[in-house]
Amino acid sequence: MKEKQFIDVSGVGSSGKSAVVDILREFEGIFVPANSFEFDLIRAPGGVLDLYHALCEDWSPIRSHNAIRRFQKLVNLVGRSESSLNLWAAAQSTGNRYDSVFHGQFIKLANEFLDSFIKGSYKAYWPYDSYEMAAPERFLNKFYRKFDFHKKVCSEVLLCDGENFSAEFLKFMNSLFNQICKDSNMVVLNNAFEPFNPARSLNLLNSSKSIIITRDPRDIYVSGLSSFNVSESDKALQAVENDGINKSFLATDNLNNFITRYRLYTDHLMRNQDERVLILKFEELVENYEDSLKQIISHLNLKESEHVRKRMYFDPSKSAQNIGKWKLFSDQKAVSIINDKLC
Repeated sequence: MKEKQFIDVSGVGSSGKSAVVDILREFEGIFVPANSFEFDLIRAPGGVLDLYHALCEDWSPIRSHNAIRRFQKLVNLVGRSESSLNLWAAAQSTGNRYDSVFHGQFIKLANEFLDSFIKGSYKAYWPYDSYEMAAPERFLNKFYRKFDFHKKVCSEVLLCDGENFSAEFLKFMNSLFNQICKDSNMVVLNNAFEPFNPARSLNLLNSSKSIIITRDPRDIYVSGLSSFNVSESDKALQAVENDGINKSFLATDNLNNFITRYRLYTDHLMRNQDERVLILKFEELVENYEDSLKQIISHLNLKESEHVRKRMYFDPSKSAQNIGKWKLFSDQKAVSIINDKLC
């Protein structure tokens, strides 16, 4: 099985990363999933990065055991592909449905990856498990202890170690994505590493690269406002996919919160520079398309001859309509504040 190169494209939210994803979609030999698909297993709470930290960077019997249990729970949540008609089963899933995406192999392969770090197990009373219990289960546990049902309060304690973590994770990722793109050696991930410290993820996946997109915060603000709170004239300035809810993470309902969020995100983004990371401005990508394209090709060691569908998915002339929207926004006072604080 030939090793794949993973390319993560990320941004600070509504920054135009889909433009780079669409450019990569134009190259031969690169697998690009639908824009709506995000592989959350790495960055999610209890995911790969948390597992790595507990097993390799800050090992203890308590943290390593807990990290394995949290990862098992996460795999089940994002992996299950239950029918929406089965309400109880669907309620125990996040709706990512990775088992469906990866042809029924996600949960199996993720558990094999996890099993490689479990060196043994034994039954014992392990009080730290109670921190993860739901209230009814915790109540029963206290009841069993009080009335000396010793076997009922014992759990399986895991002996874990992160030896060969990177090699095992790379093996898992190659096996997983071979289920859906066996013939492609390069795979695009959408926001899997995040832009704030991508080196941690890059270190786990040999030869991987990251591309981060930034954008004028004034345009992010205007295009990300909730449709419930803007005038009819300003609705025309919003992103096409903005339904009033899905951009709420931008905190545009409060100008001060938006400014704080954007500054916090970009400050952390700029702290972690790495030669494996390329940072591009959306405006540069559109207005200086050919130069930006050359940077992408060079960063990923691509060949110009592989760009066989040029402008088929990304047309800079059309994307130019998304630059400078703030100039038409009705509340120029808010625009001026963002300009003073963030630009």
